[in-house]
Amino acid sequence: MNSLEFVTLVAKEKASMLTMYFEPNSGAAVSTAISELNLTAEQKEKMKAIVNDVLTDTFYNFILALDGSASLGDDQRIYDLKDDHGNRLSGSGELEAAAWELFQNPKNETTEPNQSV
Repeated sequence: MNSLEFVTLVAKEKASMLTMYFEPNSGAAVSTAISELNLTAEQKEKMKAIVNDVLTDTFYNFILALDGSASLGDDQRIYDLKDDHGNRLSGSGELEAAAWELFQNPKNETTEPNQSV
């Protein structure tokens, strides 16, 4: 695995979570809470955009923290993230570059704001 493959998996997880949160029968606590709001279709789309942005910011910042280019809490350091074959994924700036490409690059936007995968 390389940094781009890792970040791609994280982006897929983010997309999966967003879908689950807005699927009424998913069983997720967030889904239940959103359903209980009885939002109009327009309000639901606005809520989905907000949740999408929150997930994007959270995952993006966490990836940057692993790579040492952002703080995790109030502590900034480079973490030594490796796959099960010993391939180093963090510390070289490759995680940061892949995260920007998949989470922040406007050319990757789809119908969901900042959702690229």
